[in-house]
Amino acid sequence: MTKKSGLSVKLLAISSSEEGQKSYRYIKLHDVHNYKYKKILILSSDVNDPKILKRRLIDEGLSLEMTAKDWGDVYSELTKVPKKRVRLCIRPGYIDKDGFLSYLTMSGEFYGRSGNEELKPLPYPGSKSFPFEESCNGTLDEWKYYVAALALHSPQMTLAMCSAFAGYCCYLSDIETGGFHFYGNSSSGKSTALHVAASIRGDKQLVKSWKMTDTAFEETAEAYNDNLLILDELKLSNKKQEHAAQDVQHLIYMLSEGQGKKRSVEFQKTVHRWRMIILSAGERSLGQHAQDGGIEKMDGEKTRLIDIPIKNDGGDGIFDSIPADFDSGTLSETIQYNCSKYYGAAGECFLSNLVARNKQDSKDLIKKHVNAFLDTFLKSEGGVQRRIAKRFALAYAAGMLAVKYKILPSTYDNIASSVGYCYHLAISTSTSKLGCLFSKEFIDYFLSEMVVDSRSGIHKRDDLESSLAFIVDINNVSVFAIDNEYLSNNLLISKKDCVALLKNKGIIYSDAQGKSTRQITYQGRGMTRRYCLKLQPFMDLLNGKTM
Repeated sequence: MTKKSGLSVKLLAISSSEEGQKSYRYIKLHDVHNYKYKKILILSSDVNDPKILKRRLIDEGLSLEMTAKDWGDVYSELTKVPKKRVRLCIRPGYIDKDGFLSYLTMSGEFYGRSGNEELKPLPYPGSKSFPFEESCNGTLDEWKYYVAALALHSPQMTLAMCSAFAGYCCYLSDIETGGFHFYGNSSSGKSTALHVAASIRGDKQLVKSWKMTDTAFEETAEAYNDNLLILDELKLSNKKQEHAAQDVQHLIYMLSEGQGKKRSVEFQKTVHRWRMIILSAGERSLGQHAQDGGIEKMDGEKTRLIDIPIKNDGGDGIFDSIPADFDSGTLSETIQYNCSKYYGAAGECFLSNLVARNKQDSKDLIKKHVNAFLDTFLKSEGGVQRRIAKRFALAYAAGMLAVKYKILPSTYDNIASSVGYCYHLAISTSTSKLGCLFSKEFIDYFLSEMVVDSRSGIHKRDDLESSLAFIVDINNVSVFAIDNEYLSNNLLISKKDCVALLKNKGIIYSDAQGKSTRQITYQGRGMTRRYCLKLQPFMDLLNGKTM
């Protein structure tokens, strides 16, 4: 398009692509329908066929009032061999070439410098890995005030935000693909945590469902390469518990492997590949899903997607503090509403800061924060615990960078406290295989403060005659008689699910009619119906000795 040539079409560059993809020509064309120029890619092979070329250009908006000479000039222009190259990418993520670190988003936005190629990289035409789902609405300051500041009242929501930033950092670390799974009762706030994480880069359409085919899962994973993949409603994976457990285990291992299946060339020319952070949510933990399906959750699976209960020891549900004029329900609803209005600016700012630095400097800074977290929180050098700790450490490092870049309205100490709390919560709930049913406070009540009764040898507390829980013998069976409300308030899953699991393990001492609670007498006075948990099996459970 120079006035000198008078052409309505100009060749800008030819493509340089990877993995045997087709060659394209990048051109600038005048669209007579919209009265403006636009840039498009056309197959190089189309240029060799004048009929196909003419049809394609007219479909793109080139004027029909072209003479034979005009078409000859266009053909001559498009068959040149230009000096410039445009890189075509089959997946989003980092581009590391010629000493420059840059990033192409799933929406085709480019961050960084393009190096010696001069032209910005573009998505490969027809690639399913660019769903164009990232978006921005509102300013960074609005997001900080209306979303982040409220979400910081929850350690889990803070971890969710740090995980979103960590998606941009996984390429710059040696930490493998994996992440966290929030679990808790319905309306506990876990979905709100996912929406908060999504707001870093866009709206709620970034939250995906576990219910997908393998092929769709691979395509989705590749679209979130070098980023955060958010998955909600784990229970939707399959209606049958056994199949659901097997499906989830398979998908977790597939995601952590970083690539999909190799299929026939006719079906798929390239293998889907990715590297990412994963954030998931469901009413049950992954461990509970495995138990329900009758399969064992392997150590490798535990380190890939880590169970984190939503209910905290203090505060209210997912929140450990509540601002004035709020309760937990209205706070969660307010955050969700604000996420629908303010989103995307935080991710743009974080990515811009990250690619503006020297690649090695960014890697060194992330490694420094990772090591600082491990030095502070890792108390065991066991392989499984270290891999779990490193996953939290990367989220911590990303959160520290977000504070440094003035994106998260928090302090370094608050990030360390929140991520460290979630780490300890994950570790403490994984020490016993079913101990993750109960709050840490509840477990401590029965373990940390117990004393030995010299007469019976039974572990007792000095104050077990309280109305909350006490030991009593029923038909020569020693049980913990636990108040209904006290048990309900200390569960990390629904009471229905907990009771079903405890009955299945023979821990609940049912009455003659098979009911889960019993009418009991203690020290000569009648008590309300209680859940009676057989003492020794229950203690074995809390100590992690039974499954």
